[in-house]
This record gives sequence, structure tokens and C-alpha cells, in this order.
Amino acid sequence: MTSDDSTPRVLAAGVLDGRNLRGTGGIDVSWTELGSPAPGDGRTLRTVFGHSDTTYRRLDRISRSLVLAAHAAGLGEVLTPDELRDAALIAETHVGCLEIDRRYTASLAGELVAATIFPYTLPTTSLGEVALRFKLHGPTMSISVDDDRRGAALREAWRMLAAGEVRHVVAASVDVLDEPGPGLPAGVRAVVVVVGAPEFVKSDRAVMAWPDAVQRPGNDPFGALEPPRR
Repeated sequence: MTSDDSTPRVLAAGVLDGRNLRGTGGIDVSWTELGSPAPGDGRTLRTVFGHSDTTYRRLDRISRSLVLAAHAAGLGEVLTPDELRDAALIAETHVGCLEIDRRYTASLAGELVAATIFPYTLPTTSLGEVALRFKLHGPTMSISVDDDRRGAALREAWRMLAAGEVRHVVAASVDVLDEPGPGLPAGVRAVVVVVGAPEFVKSDRAVMAWPDAVQRPGNDPFGALEPPRR
């Protein structure tokens, strides 16, 4: 781990995968305990966080994964309303919207087109769902990455913070796929981390160190930012 004082401060992290939902906000619960597969159903948000969201049920699996991981990180508590308003939101993905693209394309051959899922064929839609729920008004960016370029969202977050464009960034990595494709395994994983510029964030607020792997292609630095499993 790097100790360079110019590196961003990691203020919170949340992760959702096929086994459980956990985060530095204090959440650690398995899907077996919740009685539903990842990333949950219309009851999950209330069951885990006590939040009512009548629109959550209609979200695609990518959006659900990001929203739940953001809640697990405690995004709404770790940043003030003003900090949330100005924070940037950057997410990277390897498989993109392939799952929804498949479903929508398949519906074109039927009598009824699945028009309600069409907005989710855009990778930025899931970021919009997160931004709406946490009232993020800053820059938003979706990045497509290959396996050997993971960590692009963190590298862009560092650049924006160093340039003074924003004071805080919500950086994420998300890949959700129900059926495997060529070189693409099925699975679900979303990691959301909240980072801040060191000149605006005291070092004692950091919950973990910024990973050296961010600058090394071929690694997945988001893995180093996942809260430990219980």
C-alpha cells in the first residue's frame, strides 16, 4: 500500500457479490440469510437498510447491485449533503449491459417488445439510478475496461481529485451476467468506494489504504478495497 500523502483517502467501501453484501458502513449479510439470490428483490432494500423505495423492484440487476453496494458503503452517511451534491460518479465495467441487451434483443422476436428494460441497455442508466437516490449532481462517467485494464475508474478518480475538478469521487466496478459468454463468466459483483482529495479529508477518516495496484495494469485494485468477508 502506498503512503504518498498525495494519494486519495478511501472513506468507505461496499461490495455485493454472489455470496453476500458487506461494507464499511457496518453491513454484512449473506444472500442465504436474505432468502434471495444476488442482487436481491423488492424487499431487500427495506430488509437490510430499512429504506422504502417503490421503484427499486423495476431496476435491472446492474442498477440494483450498484445501489445496494453504495448503501453498504454508507454513502449517504459518510458524505454530507453538500459533498454528495458535488461528488463525481465513475464506474467501470467489463461486460457492460450484455445481460439486458440479450433480453431486449430476444424480446424483439416475440409479440411484445420489452420496452421497459430498453433504458437499461445504456451503461450510464445504472449510474443515473445511483445519482438519483443519493442526490449526486457532479460529473458522471462510465468506462469500459478489459481484464488487464481494471482500475480505470480509480485512476480517473485520482486524476480528477489531483486536478481539483472535484473534492470527492464515488468510484465503482460492476459486472453482472446471468449466462456466460465467450470468455465472460456468469456472476455478479459490484464494488463501490468513496474517495476524497487528501487536502480536504483528514487522514484519520480513511478506512483503508489506497492500493498500489491502481497503477499496475493487469491487477484488479478494487479487490484490495473490498471489506473482508466474515
